[in-house]
Amino acid sequence: MRIRLPLLAAVVTLGAAMIALAPADAAGAEQHHMYLRTVSGWNYVSTEAGWTDSQGRHAKNVLRARSTIPGPYEGYQIRHLSGMPAGAVALWSDVAQAYVTAEFSWAGRDRGTLHARPGQTTVGPWETFYQVQIGTSGNYPVFTLKANDSSGGSYYVSADQGSNYPGDLQGVLQADQTVAKDGEHWAEGPGPQNLVTGDDYPWRYAAFDPTKNPPSDFVDAPTRGGFQYARECDSFVAWKIYENSGGRQYTQIGGPGGTPTDYRTYSVDINGGNPGMGPDAKDWANNATRYNSGFWVDQTPTPGAVAQWNANSGGMAGFGHVAYVDKVDSDGSIVVENFNLTGNGEYSVNTFSTKSATVVGNLTFSWPSNFVHIHQFH
Repeated sequence: MRIRLPLLAAVVTLGAAMIALAPADAAGAEQHHMYLRTVSGWNYVSTEAGWTDSQGRHAKNVLRARSTIPGPYEGYQIRHLSGMPAGAVALWSDVAQAYVTAEFSWAGRDRGTLHARPGQTTVGPWETFYQVQIGTSGNYPVFTLKANDSSGGSYYVSADQGSNYPGDLQGVLQADQTVAKDGEHWAEGPGPQNLVTGDDYPWRYAAFDPTKNPPSDFVDAPTRGGFQYARECDSFVAWKIYENSGGRQYTQIGGPGGTPTDYRTYSVDINGGNPGMGPDAKDWANNATRYNSGFWVDQTPTPGAVAQWNANSGGMAGFGHVAYVDKVDSDGSIVVENFNLTGNGEYSVNTFSTKSATVVGNLTFSWPSNFVHIHQFH
């Protein structure tokens, strides 16, 4: 859904001092991982690490809003700079391992192009941007970005789109606009190190029916379409995949408990269709690659992956189980969130380790059978 938001302009004078920030431990600078998206079109911003031409827009690591699904080329860190005016930030490109520069020394139509300049590991005037939040869309903040050139001019970052920018010029990011319109509005999306976590599952308050088998299945399941059964493990995991892969319809279609119309784009079908991930959690590993050739299954956990237990394995019942991996700790243990782990249709956060069992109430569980990797979460 397109949104139009009021503009809050901020013109800030930038000092010329260079700021040395180590990529891993920027002292005094708040940082987090994210994906950067255009509000107009919802494309993800990529660092074009595959470009090798050394001139103009085709320089290696130019930024371009052109991807529909995020991956390794779309990961950034946004760093709020200490000792600077409010809203001062630097953008770090994960794939380039460099800060993003507004190339005001480039001539003509290339002037102000955003470029993760190879080897740029310090923050100077052209690596400093000013972020002003102007609203939200779903759970994500929407904001403008500005950069200042050497003469004191201040320019909004825009994604150049339309017929004037054909081919690989389409979506190139430039600090070149003096007025912020839709093309100058940006949103953050969650990345593998910045997942949307917690019990925001839309159907967590659905009526519990202990007469069902299993007890948390519900008679109004058809209104949920691809998410099917409320308060089941697979329905909850499908929701987490949806919101962490780019789904944005947080106002549900069809009233309370309805399903977003774009769930097939951003999540998986658990209804047992052909192909489908279900009909039960035990089937996810077997069906993953048949469902989507970009999915894969292994024994290596990563944030954003799906922990999957086969039938009657690891303490699970014959239906198996799935959970969403929020975190992988340094000792190899994983923190997952899930529904219906113990058959009570409730949300829980649990830690699993290869070294010891996980005890929940009077039940004992062990390490998952597989990890299913969905979309960008490698």
